[in-house]
Amino acid sequence: MHLDESMKGRLFIQFIALIFISYIQNVAKEKNILNSFGSVSGLLDELKLYNSVTFPGRNKRVYSELTKGQRTIFEAFDIDIKTYV
Repeated sequence: MHLDESMKGRLFIQFIALIFISYIQNVAKEKNILNSFGSVSGLLDELKLYNSVTFPGRNKRVYSELTKGQRTIFEAFDIDIKTYV
């Protein structure tokens, strides 16, 4: 890093990321789903497969089909699945 401000910004972003990872880990342990995915990294890898597409001329997004693992994650974090199906 060449600038002190850049280094401070990077540290801030890493701190925020650590908070998110800690929250994900705590919820996954509390809901006992961490064993299914092996780690937080495995849990996030499962979510990477989920995506949405917006076609030109259409205002509504089209979402990919949820896998069993993704459905488990969404339910554990109280995310309304009906919105994404």
